Amino acid sequence: MTIANTLSLAFLAPAVAITSLSSAGISDMYITNGAGEIYLVDGNTLQATSVAQLQDAGTINDIMYLGNGKILANLTYTMDIYDLNTGSQETLFSSNGTFGDPSSFVYTSGLARRANGEIFFAVTEFLNPSGLDLYGISYDINSGSLAQIADITIPGAFDFYELANGKMIGFGSEGFSTLFDPNTGVVEATYALDVTAVTFVQSLSDLYVVATNGSMYTFDITDGSTEFFGQITGFERNILGASIASSSAALIPSPATLLVLAGGVCVGSRRRR
Repeated sequence: MTIANTLSLAFLAPAVAITSLSSAGISDMYITNGAGEIYLVDGNTLQATSVAQLQDAGTINDIMYLGNGKILANLTYTMDIYDLNTGSQETLFSSNGTFGDPSSFVYTSGLARRANGEIFFAVTEFLNPSGLDLYGISYDINSGSLAQIADITIPGAFDFYELANGKMIGFGSEGFSTLFDPNTGVVEATYALDVTAVTFVQSLSDLYVVATNGSMYTFDITDGSTEFFGQITGFERNILGASIASSSAALIPSPATLLVLAGGVCVGSRRRR
């Protein structure tokens, strides 16, 4: 499986935008719903305010704030840039024809910021001669280059988050979160996810997951357990993606306990109260 010709589109790196830290312990963030409406969520109150409407966004599954008013939107079959300042939207590439066999049914899911400045997402390919394929892509948005880096094993992958040591956490449709090496695809630990979450969001030094109904939970990267944090309000439809409203968030360090789990499976099925 190969990637089609490297994209020639170049995108200038956005300026760093830093939002003030909130007394609730999180920064402001952006969310998107099933209709592609973008909301800004106040970190103090978790109140959402509509700020934009993406075009042709009925298949949206995640967003990432890049800085300087730019939002990267994974629309499943295309990857788009939306400018909050001007309201303009530009398609960077389409999944069908860019990945795999042009006759295959191909879609992308999830967005994760990488330590090297690139962006990770998953590609799922149906109807190709070898059957279902699921693999990770590292995307350099400055040059437009795309590199297939490893096969991954997270059915129905929703979202991903890269830790400071280069390991990645992902979760999908089967109710598990998985710690894996994005460069090799090797799974190092699997945890039962005790909430129905669709997206990660990082704020300060903590990682959260958000459910479609706006319930927000802390996510413990040592065992996959969660704890209710708060309820996002003021939005319509279901939440499908979220991103901190800053381009400067540092990656969360991986605790030593994760390093000894290599090759093992650990199930954390409780919800902390």
